[in-house]
Amino acid sequence: MKTYRLSAAGIIIHENKILLVRYPDTTGSSYLVGPGGGVEIEEPLPDAIVREVREETGFTVQPGKILAVEDLLSTQQRMIKIWFLCTLVGGRLTANTHEAQAEGISEVGWYSKEQLAHEVVYPSIVKDCDWEKFSKADWVVQYGGLVKADF
Repeated sequence: MKTYRLSAAGIIIHENKILLVRYPDTTGSSYLVGPGGGVEIEEPLPDAIVREVREETGFTVQPGKILAVEDLLSTQQRMIKIWFLCTLVGGRLTANTHEAQAEGISEVGWYSKEQLAHEVVYPSIVKDCDWEKFSKADWVVQYGGLVKADF
């Protein structure tokens, strides 16, 4: 029986690069995703993003507006993931935090748009949209429907 999970994550762009973490998938390949994770039962979504980004990357962020809602169906669960545009406010890249290792993250880094061309990336707006549009006042929250995921 599949479970439900509420997740919060950040899209963090700094100096024309985006902060992403890499996970292995069920096919033996991998995918990149913005840092984030499960929301504790009494935890506000912005607090969850700050905690998860720090745990996975070593950076401190300030969550801003909601950019997208992902509705993912994996082999184990149905996940609703809320994606916030975040501003980098401090810290330093820490690629092998204890939390990242425990979650199976194999890499943490900054990626240019060009480096993502042949990668599987979540959320899809990271590859599909001009990053400058994320900060515009007329940005409309994106919902892509229910998507099957390989994790």
